[in-house]
Amino acid sequence: MINFFPKAIEVLTRYSRLITLFIFIITSAVSAVLFNLLITINKEADQQLLEDLMHEVEDNLEATIRTSYNTMLSLALTIDRDGVPHDFDSVAAILYEANHGIGTLELVPNGVIKYIYPMQGNEAAYNYDILADSTRNKEALIAIERKSVFFAGPLELKQGGTAIIGRMPVFKEGKFWGFSVVIISLNDFLKASHIAGIDTTRYRVQFAKIDPKTGKEAYFLPQNGKVNWADGKSMFFPEGDFKLYLQLREDSDRSYLEVLWILMGILVSSGVAFLVYFFLNSSKKQIKLMLDELQVHLSNSPLGVVEYDQALKITKWSKRCEEIFGWTEDEILKMNTTAFDIIYKDDIPKTEEIASGLTEGQVSGNISYNRNITKSGVVVDCIWYNSVLKDEKGRVTSVMSLVQDITSQRLKEKALEKSESDMSLIFNTTNDIMFLLEKDSEGYYRYTSVNQAFVNFAGLHQSEVLNKKLGEALNWNNHRQILKHVNKTEQSGHYQAFEESVEVKNMVVYLETNLHPILDETGECKQLLVVSRDITDRRKHEKELQKTYQLTKEQNERLLNFAYIVSHNLRTHTSNISGILNLFKIADSEQEKERLLSYLQLVSNTLDETMSHLNEVVSIQTNNDILVLPLNLREYIIKTIYLLREKTQQYGATIINEVPEQVVVNFNPSYLESVLLNFIANALKYSNPEVKPLIKLQLTTHNDYHILRISDNGIGIDLLKHKGSLFGLYKRFHTHTEGKGLGLFITKSQIEAMGGKIEVESVVGQGTTFSVYFKR
Repeated sequence: MINFFPKAIEVLTRYSRLITLFIFIITSAVSAVLFNLLITINKEADQQLLEDLMHEVEDNLEATIRTSYNTMLSLALTIDRDGVPHDFDSVAAILYEANHGIGTLELVPNGVIKYIYPMQGNEAAYNYDILADSTRNKEALIAIERKSVFFAGPLELKQGGTAIIGRMPVFKEGKFWGFSVVIISLNDFLKASHIAGIDTTRYRVQFAKIDPKTGKEAYFLPQNGKVNWADGKSMFFPEGDFKLYLQLREDSDRSYLEVLWILMGILVSSGVAFLVYFFLNSSKKQIKLMLDELQVHLSNSPLGVVEYDQALKITKWSKRCEEIFGWTEDEILKMNTTAFDIIYKDDIPKTEEIASGLTEGQVSGNISYNRNITKSGVVVDCIWYNSVLKDEKGRVTSVMSLVQDITSQRLKEKALEKSESDMSLIFNTTNDIMFLLEKDSEGYYRYTSVNQAFVNFAGLHQSEVLNKKLGEALNWNNHRQILKHVNKTEQSGHYQAFEESVEVKNMVVYLETNLHPILDETGECKQLLVVSRDITDRRKHEKELQKTYQLTKEQNERLLNFAYIVSHNLRTHTSNISGILNLFKIADSEQEKERLLSYLQLVSNTLDETMSHLNEVVSIQTNNDILVLPLNLREYIIKTIYLLREKTQQYGATIINEVPEQVVVNFNPSYLESVLLNFIANALKYSNPEVKPLIKLQLTTHNDYHILRISDNGIGIDLLKHKGSLFGLYKRFHTHTEGKGLGLFITKSQIEAMGGKIEVESVVGQGTTFSVYFKR
């Protein structure tokens, strides 16, 4: 296998000086390449540091701009529909304390500064008309024109100092109202963005913008001499037309380091050349010993070693080849085996092409991948490292190959490729929102991959999502709770599931989310696979189902209560009738019978009246086609007061109607008349005889209801004693007046049939307030 080595040794010894010179030149060239590579790597590292620093400043500036925007928006929300700010000082104080970088908060109606917090120290700015000052109004007009936040300055303030001024134009019903303003001193602005913290011994930094008056670029940081900023990095911020420049300073120490590298390259090249020369001039005996050791290593190598003659017949076959293919060296040599005899038939054509390049001397070596046949007939995947040996005339004398069995590796690769293909197919064809989060060096989880469903859902391009922190792409409404779930998944290493809402495309969407930890070889969670599903419709159906369930429950409770009442009342009447009939049978005289018949008639009339009441209740609670119209509430109250005018005069009562004229409720006309008549009549009936009755009707609005409050100064109700049965059928709480205990039950049924509800507040001896909730 190594028959060629003695001749090679003789040639190498004869031309040792020439070879040494050649080695020196080659080593020097390699050193030069490495030197150039080191310079390139250092430059790329410097550029990467510059890029990272620029991104850090960008993130901090965007955070400052975002904080300022939220603050201005909060101030703007204090302005009511009529354009009048409410609670400016209290809201501004909270915002001022929460955002330490902001120096002053202002509201500027029509461009005139009228609201300032804190006022102390800023008195000079009060009543200053921004838009009227032609020397300084350019950037304010830009904000109005763009209809978005614009940061002016740095400017010298009327009250003193230099600052950045953020102005949010406020529009009411499409008309310009004025500005919501935050003022940040230039020093605080530079500190918050970390511009002030940049190492100026290593970097040049400049903060600039186009002056709206001159149209030229103005610089706001100290600068020695003229600088060509085109050699560095720059970043533009359209929220204030700001521009940030960063540039690396020249490093004199690096020049000395480069000279040192050159000297080291020369020394290393000389040393390598000397060692080669020494090696070539060593005794042949020592070299032969080394070759013998090499023979042993090759024989025991994990790679199989095969040697062929010019016709590619196998002449040498190592032990490792026996292990890979099953044939011993004796078997291979006796069979006069060629390279093509152990190749899988389908791979022979491409192998012949590779072999011809070697045997014809076209290439000195190559690598091939092909399938081979073992002694047992099993097909194995192998990688072959081939090289040719030539004589002094350049003719190919033999071919040597190193072979490695890569069957298990190829099976794993194919399985991995299939797994990745299947995962990619699932990832990008499922309707579920899927994305991959990876933990960076600072401990933040960032988006590293998102599927098409995520892109469609969020309405964002992948470039707008990838490498963003968790929470920056999707606006979770409870971001802190999301982080808790993520931390719990990371710490436990187990699957977590939760439901949270997210705001996307101006809508609130509920997502059912599953967190799947991906653990590295040490068991540490560095990645999370997140799978979310839109369950907004499901949540909506659940709420509707709960609402239906609650309605059914209430109806069943009323039905049970009604059934109990019907059973009780009818049983009372039938018992009376049965008793009278029994007495009638044993009556001795006609006079006694007539008296019993008169009792029977009275009980019959009472039963008829009871049945009439019960029919009325049933009609209210079972009628699904109740006529509902938009009714003017004040007009119906006036009508009811007119109907009760005689009783009102009788009691000497005063009724105050404070319900606005324009209020309309959706209600059944007959029900509304009944409800108003019942409550006002009861207020008169149960008035306090010691004071003149006063009845007041007022209206408020809350969420989905108009609330009518009917208050009186009557005798009141003991709610501790009667609240549970207050609206029950045939329940009475005062015996000094006539009544059957039917009115409140009927009224409550009518209100609930219209989707409303009723509440009561009362103090004995002081009066009662009924609150009627009309569904809007």
